[in-house]
Amino acid sequence: MAKAWLIRPFPHDIDRLSNFKSDNIIAIGWPEVSSLVGKDKNEIREILRNHPKNYSPSQLGAALATVNIFVNEISKEDFIVVPYEDDIYFAKVTSDYFFETTKISDGYPHQRKIEWLK
Repeated sequence: MAKAWLIRPFPHDIDRLSNFKSDNIIAIGWPEVSSLVGKDKNEIREILRNHPKNYSPSQLGAALATVNIFVNEISKEDFIVVPYEDDIYFAKVTSDYFFETTKISDGYPHQRKIEWLK
Protein backbone atom coordinates (compact mmCIF):
# COMPACT_ATOMS: atom_id res chain seq x y z
CA MET A 1 0.00 0.00 0.00
CA ALA A 2 1.38 3.41 -0.98
CA LYS A 3 2.25 5.90 1.75
CA ALA A 4 2.46 9.69 1.65
CA TRP A 5 5.50 11.60 2.87
CA LEU A 6 6.10 15.30 3.45
CA ILE A 7 9.35 16.66 1.99
CA ARG A 8 10.37 20.28 2.36
CA PRO A 9 12.30 21.69 -0.63
CA PHE A 10 15.17 23.15 1.42
CA PRO A 11 18.00 20.59 1.48
CA HIS A 12 21.10 22.05 3.15
CA ASP A 13 18.90 25.08 4.04
CA ILE A 14 18.71 26.30 0.42
CA ASP A 15 15.47 26.72 -1.56
CA ARG A 16 15.59 23.99 -4.23
CA LEU A 17 11.98 23.82 -5.40
CA SER A 18 12.90 24.97 -8.90
CA ASN A 19 15.56 22.22 -9.09
CA PHE A 20 13.10 19.65 -7.75
CA LYS A 21 10.57 20.63 -10.41
CA SER A 22 12.95 20.91 -13.38
CA ASP A 23 14.89 17.72 -12.55
CA ASN A 24 11.89 15.68 -11.34
CA ILE A 25 13.56 14.88 -8.04
CA ILE A 26 13.24 15.20 -4.32
CA ALA A 27 16.36 15.45 -2.21
CA ILE A 28 17.78 15.92 1.25
CA GLY A 29 21.01 17.64 2.25
CA TRP A 30 23.81 16.09 4.26
CA PRO A 31 26.43 16.64 1.53
CA GLU A 32 29.14 15.69 4.05
CA VAL A 33 27.72 12.15 4.12
CA SER A 34 28.61 9.88 1.21
CA SER A 35 26.26 7.39 -0.42
CA LEU A 36 23.92 5.53 1.92
CA VAL A 37 22.88 2.91 -0.63
CA GLY A 38 22.51 -0.38 1.23
CA LYS A 39 22.94 1.18 4.70
CA ASP A 40 20.45 0.23 7.39
CA LYS A 41 19.23 2.47 10.20
CA ASN A 42 21.99 1.43 12.61
CA GLU A 43 24.70 2.10 10.03
CA ILE A 44 23.18 5.51 9.26
CA ARG A 45 23.09 6.30 13.01
CA GLU A 46 26.82 5.59 13.29
CA ILE A 47 27.60 7.73 10.24
CA LEU A 48 25.56 10.64 11.64
CA ARG A 49 27.08 10.20 15.09
CA ASN A 50 30.41 11.19 13.50
CA HIS A 51 28.92 14.11 11.55
CA PRO A 52 30.89 17.41 11.67
CA LYS A 53 27.91 19.17 13.35
CA ASN A 54 28.45 17.02 16.46
CA TYR A 55 24.72 16.43 17.02
CA SER A 56 23.21 16.40 20.49
CA PRO A 57 21.21 13.23 21.24
CA SER A 58 17.91 14.90 20.24
CA GLN A 59 19.44 16.40 17.08
CA LEU A 60 20.88 13.00 16.19
CA GLY A 61 17.45 11.42 16.61
CA ALA A 62 15.81 13.98 14.32
CA ALA A 63 18.56 13.71 11.68
CA LEU A 64 18.45 9.91 11.82
CA ALA A 65 14.68 9.85 11.36
CA THR A 66 14.83 12.17 8.34
CA VAL A 67 17.73 10.43 6.62
CA ASN A 68 16.57 6.87 7.33
CA ILE A 69 13.04 7.58 6.08
CA PHE A 70 14.43 9.09 2.88
CA VAL A 71 16.90 6.25 2.27
CA ASN A 72 15.05 3.18 3.56
CA GLU A 73 11.35 3.80 4.09
CA ILE A 74 10.14 5.81 1.12
CA SER A 75 9.30 3.42 -1.72
CA LYS A 76 8.52 3.59 -5.41
CA GLU A 77 4.85 4.48 -5.93
CA ASP A 78 4.66 6.36 -2.62
CA PHE A 79 3.31 9.90 -2.74
CA ILE A 80 5.25 13.02 -1.85
CA VAL A 81 3.70 16.22 -0.50
CA VAL A 82 5.83 19.35 -0.91
CA PRO A 83 4.51 22.45 0.88
CA TYR A 84 5.90 25.69 -0.47
CA GLU A 85 4.71 29.16 0.50
CA ASP A 86 0.96 29.22 -0.29
CA ASP A 87 1.09 26.12 -2.52
CA ILE A 88 1.27 22.39 -2.03
CA TYR A 89 2.80 20.16 -4.71
CA PHE A 90 2.18 16.44 -5.12
CA ALA A 91 4.38 13.79 -6.71
CA LYS A 92 4.84 10.06 -7.00
CA VAL A 93 8.20 8.39 -6.29
CA THR A 94 9.61 6.61 -9.35
CA SER A 95 13.07 5.50 -8.19
CA ASP A 96 14.96 4.03 -5.32
CA TYR A 97 17.26 6.25 -3.29
CA PHE A 98 20.47 7.22 -5.07
CA PHE A 99 23.50 9.40 -4.40
CA GLU A 100 24.11 12.05 -7.06
CA THR A 101 27.80 12.97 -6.84
CA THR A 102 27.39 16.00 -9.11
CA LYS A 103 25.19 17.63 -6.44
CA ILE A 104 27.54 17.28 -3.46
CA SER A 105 28.83 20.84 -3.81
CA ASP A 106 25.24 22.09 -4.30
CA GLY A 107 24.21 20.49 -1.00
CA TYR A 108 21.62 17.93 -2.12
CA PRO A 109 23.25 14.66 -3.25
CA HIS A 110 20.76 12.29 -1.60
CA GLN A 111 17.96 11.98 -4.15
CA ARG A 112 14.99 10.12 -5.57
CA LYS A 113 13.33 10.56 -8.93
CA ILE A 114 9.67 11.56 -8.91
CA GLU A 115 6.79 12.30 -11.26
CA TRP A 116 4.95 15.51 -10.50
CA LEU A 117 1.19 15.11 -10.38
CA LYS A 118 -1.08 17.68 -12.00
